Amino acid sequence: MGKALLRAVACLSLLAVVGLGPARAQSILYYVDLTLGTDQMAAALAALPGSYTVTTATDPTDFATQIALGTFDLGIFFQQNSSGLSYDAAFTALNAFVAGGGAAIATDWTLNNTHTTGLGATYTLNTNETTVTVTDPALATGISNPVDLFNPGWGIFSTGLSGTTAATFASAEGAIVVGNGGRSIVNGFLSDTFLDGPEGVQLYTNEIVSVLATPVVPEPGSLAMLAGGGLAFGVFALRRMRRA
Repeated sequence: MGKALLRAVACLSLLAVVGLGPARAQSILYYVDLTLGTDQMAAALAALPGSYTVTTATDPTDFATQIALGTFDLGIFFQQNSSGLSYDAAFTALNAFVAGGGAAIATDWTLNNTHTTGLGATYTLNTNETTVTVTDPALATGISNPVDLFNPGWGIFSTGLSGTTAATFASAEGAIVVGNGGRSIVNGFLSDTFLDGPEGVQLYTNEIVSVLATPVVPEPGSLAMLAGGGLAFGVFALRRMRRA
């Protein structure tokens, strides 16, 4: 099966899961400071169905302020170009958000462990690897390993990670680390470094679905309710809802 067809099938499968949907839209706050190539996370967010709403923060301070409100389900913060106190504050707010039950996806080119330890990842200091093998089945849907990266012009475009690995570089160091029971992901690569752009979109879509949706076994009453609403399947995946 070709890569394009594989991704199409994967997207349909993900949409089937999304179709179970929560009673309200899942809300996502996104910030990336700079891209030199195509931002595949932005592309993934733009392609999400209507059961998601996406807000883009204007800068790290705005991200920190908005994520602290507690009105979002997922915070995505990609530090790809700069550093400073506003970035430290944004990561502090994101870590607090996750500690309070929220979900997060993050990248930090500065290899700052104070930014990511609360998300389950630390940095190995190895950089600029170009081959990623996705090992976590939840993230591998529609992915044809290995995923190839390239450098669109960064000094550091990929970073080795330690933690619970969901993907590895050729060196066997972590390329994706999952933490907080699956609610947080730290990526060891920037959002514009995928040689195959649609594969990057697929991987980020898998990450979004993974951190926001937790499969559970429904109670009998829930099964009856879903069947009445025409949403009965052989196996049910009910989305985690932190707030009514």
